[in-house]
Amino acid sequence: MMLMCKDVHHLVSSGEVAELGWMRRIELKLHLLMCRHCRRYVEQMAALGRGFRALVHGHQAEPEQLNRLEEQIVTQCCGRHPDF
Repeated sequence: MMLMCKDVHHLVSSGEVAELGWMRRIELKLHLLMCRHCRRYVEQMAALGRGFRALVHGHQAEPEQLNRLEEQIVTQCCGRHPDF
């Protein structure tokens, strides 16, 4: 059975991808090959994760760095420059 977009959303947002068996993982990869919307969603979630990890891992970021990080996250998520 093919995964639906809502299934992909649930797997990615809940962090269950690492626990998938080989068959379900193949189904996920096939869905991502065919669905540009889900590919974009996975990319956005990865960008958010990288941004939050950078903040949590002890970076004492200055306001300018935080603004740049926020701009990068919004740009990658929305595909455009943020309107601040």
